[in-house]
Amino acid sequence: EKILRIKPSEINSNDKGISVQDFKEYTTYYRDRSLEVKKKQFDLTNESRAINAEIALLQGELNTMSAKKSKQIGEVVFLVQSEVARRCELSFSYVSNQAGWIPVYDLKAKDAQSPIALHLKANVHQNTGIDWEKVKMTVSTGNPLLGNDRPILRPKYVTFAAVARIRAQESTSNIAYDMKNKDEMNEEEKKMYYEPNNQVVDTETTREYNISLLQTVPSSGLKRLVQLKKYDIEAEYRYHAVPKLSQGVFLLAEVANWGQYNLLPGTANIFFQNTYIGQSQINSNITAEKILLSLGRDESIKIARERTNYLEKTTFFGGNAIQNFEYTITVRNTKSKSVKIEILDQIPLSNHEDIKIELRDYDKAVYDEKTGGLKWVFELGAGASEKLVFRYSQKAPKGMPLALN
Repeated sequence: EKILRIKPSEINSNDKGISVQDFKEYTTYYRDRSLEVKKKQFDLTNESRAINAEIALLQGELNTMSAKKSKQIGEVVFLVQSEVARRCELSFSYVSNQAGWIPVYDLKAKDAQSPIALHLKANVHQNTGIDWEKVKMTVSTGNPLLGNDRPILRPKYVTFAAVARIRAQESTSNIAYDMKNKDEMNEEEKKMYYEPNNQVVDTETTREYNISLLQTVPSSGLKRLVQLKKYDIEAEYRYHAVPKLSQGVFLLAEVANWGQYNLLPGTANIFFQNTYIGQSQINSNITAEKILLSLGRDESIKIARERTNYLEKTTFFGGNAIQNFEYTITVRNTKSKSVKIEILDQIPLSNHEDIKIELRDYDKAVYDEKTGGLKWVFELGAGASEKLVFRYSQKAPKGMPLALN
């Protein structure tokens, strides 16, 4: 009826029209035939989809068979010596460089007084060609693929080397001298909570974690997260700022005797007061007795550093030019309790006898002459603010351009 169009004047016309009865019969036939055609199209579409799905399934099986066929399979040959003929069972182990694990840490601090909960996890991956189904797993801090030959010192000799003259490009521009705890969970959350009860074995050179639960890791290279151990670590908290480089104030946790945990370098997810703060890096490749863990920024402590302009006027004395610098650091604590804060800054050093740097005032800071570092450590009361001022002078031959490296 949608396609068929009959003008009203053509109905009941004795010369060229058709009767109403003929029109009804024609439209009824057309409607029935159209429904049959559409039903047939619908059935063919469903049949085509079923065939395509079967083709995709067969193609997947074919790809799996091709992948298995292309896998490299090693052959193990046993040479057995026995005084008498006997039946025996043989077992063997092997090392593959297609499996490994990466340490991942969760650092959770309830507040700036409680111990830190350190959750050690392992991102296990393997692509050995064999799926690991419900296997007993042990992860170790050792690496059998590293070279085990001891280092040997060889004699080194000093000789003359060609010296190239490098002409520094002179610049006409001005130079700027700038240096969630488990007890707080509801019942549903506790069901999802799992504290690993894995055995930790320390050998002479490594630490091993024998995982108590059976693990399944497919041979796909995808990482599977496995919980290894939880440590409650005593820490000393303090706030830390380097306003010359950043206006952020960071909460640090200082951990003593950290070597007992035998940690590997890795990424740490930081949680403070049940809130995800961000990520930091644990660097265990240091020889210090203490390690500093960054627990992120604290926006409730504000800090700013500015240079006082009126002391920047250059004066001349004899053949030298003397320039004075003054910096003011302002820190404010908006918390309702006092905090211990450590602030670092620096003055430049001279490696030339004609350039003299003199620290004139440093407002009770601890000064390190070897590095030029300044350090203030003090208690900042609740709602209190503090201003720190330091000054230094720079003397150099007049007319000589200077650069701060």
